[in-house]
Amino acid sequence: MSNKPDFIVDPNGNVEDVRGSKNTSKTASGSQSYSSQNSGTRVQSSSKNQSTSGGVTIIPIGLILTLILTVCRMLAAGTSAQNRYSEVEVNSLNLGLSYYDEGSYEEAIREFNIAIASAPDMGEAYNDRGLAYLAIGENDKALADFDKAIELIPGSGGPYSNRGAVYLSLGNYAQAVADLDKAIELSPNLAKAYHNRGLTYLGLGEADKAILDFDKAIELTPEMMFTARATMESKLPAGEGHFGTGAFNDLTDEQTYANLPKTYAGRAMAYLQKGDYERANADMEKATALGLDVSFTFPFGAQIPIIPLIPQPGHWEGISYHAGYQGRVSFEVGADGQIHDFRLDLMFGPDNSCQVISDDIFVQPDDTFSFTFGAPSSNTGNVVQGQFETSTTVTGEFSRHVECLSTSGEYIDGELSNGASWRAERINI
Repeated sequence: MSNKPDFIVDPNGNVEDVRGSKNTSKTASGSQSYSSQNSGTRVQSSSKNQSTSGGVTIIPIGLILTLILTVCRMLAAGTSAQNRYSEVEVNSLNLGLSYYDEGSYEEAIREFNIAIASAPDMGEAYNDRGLAYLAIGENDKALADFDKAIELIPGSGGPYSNRGAVYLSLGNYAQAVADLDKAIELSPNLAKAYHNRGLTYLGLGEADKAILDFDKAIELTPEMMFTARATMESKLPAGEGHFGTGAFNDLTDEQTYANLPKTYAGRAMAYLQKGDYERANADMEKATALGLDVSFTFPFGAQIPIIPLIPQPGHWEGISYHAGYQGRVSFEVGADGQIHDFRLDLMFGPDNSCQVISDDIFVQPDDTFSFTFGAPSSNTGNVVQGQFETSTTVTGEFSRHVECLSTSGEYIDGELSNGASWRAERINI
């Protein structure tokens, strides 16, 4: 397609309307291209985030991660990005996508409008404008744009997947499933389509089908991006989330990959429907570790479930700590979720400890427990406390004052130096 004479791109990457107006928005310097493949892959380059110090080029971590994202998308697309449109059209499309990634949806729509006015057959622009309309709740306009995108690029699964998401949000599960089936037929590696269909089956109460789709979405989505995002955001000051927008937000919302935190949360809810609390807890722990937004709600209005934390049955082992010495911890968790045959060495020297033993320990609904050991003369007793942090980890501590007869025959009666603590994990045997 030839360049339209109404627009000129200057050396700085600004789009100039020779009819009198100039768009000086933040188009990145350097060349940009957009893929017409199913994944919606786009290749961007920018020099504005690089700086120098002492003649050495410093590449920010955000740019590095953006490049990694681009490589993953290109691999998912199966072919290299190809530019079928003029530089002006591509710049407007990519600028719109940049605004969309930031959450500036009105600005994104404006840029998509420019791209569509210049290239009315650009199905990708209709598809991406539909995403912006969907983000601001204008479902009718979103559906119209996805309809147009399907007409112009009928071999792409992306628009079907996105239209299915709109029907899901509207509660039209039959049409949502039909569109998502088509999206997967056209693009079998489209993780986002499996994610959306899993949510649809979840809304229908078909937990088994939902789990199968969530499994596939997880299989097809690279976890490292979400792990990196969660790691980076955990190091930011409280209340800040710089990686919540930009490159990482792009991965979360784009059309190829699933949003892993939400996918794990969805699968957790499916397991909860089946009464499988163990797997539900494991998935919620994973979703949280990958940065699940606690304010997230499912498209059909359901809240993220509060799942009872049930310790996984089996053999548990760990270590106790006191005065620089380490002792052994072991116990069993039964199918009833209670603790049995608890044994712990409270150390007072390299070969000297008090034996903490209890046959049965009741775990409270809030995942905590406490019990006494030994035969102290005081009324309060020697108290051991514990709390399950996850379904496979537990931590605990002791009362400050302890009376017991140690393994060396020494009578211990006093304060624990620097306190004492212990932790244990389920051992897969």
